[in-house]
Amino acid sequence: MNFLAKEKCLCEELANILKGEAEQKKNLCKVTRERKNLKPTILGHPTSSDLVIALEFSFEPVAKKDKTLNLAELVFLQEEVNPFLQEIKKSEQILVTAIHNHWLFEEPRLIYVHLESVQNPIEFAKEVAYALKKAGVK
Repeated sequence: MNFLAKEKCLCEELANILKGEAEQKKNLCKVTRERKNLKPTILGHPTSSDLVIALEFSFEPVAKKDKTLNLAELVFLQEEVNPFLQEIKKSEQILVTAIHNHWLFEEPRLIYVHLESVQNPIEFAKEVAYALKKAGVK
């Protein structure tokens, strides 16, 4: 039995730490958190699509005991990126694997950051949640 299967409420606990909604499919835990304060437009049209304004996380078991493959794609306003990166780089286990935009002609300019790690999922969630808070992400 793997780590996620043993802990039925682990996905909910991760969602609580990350202030998101949990969805569990077999051994995969997905957490989605909307950036409700973002009111972007693309090509001049308002959007509330998760493709644009969601912080997304996934947690999958690996062969190492009590560890998971932790992945994240996070959306930021430009001014939030550097404070987040300064904090998350203090982690010895979390890798920043991409920083980029997704859309053309969006207002305000949105930047997406990808993270990955293999570690205890609670530790990952707490480190990311703290860095989000330090960056002023609500």
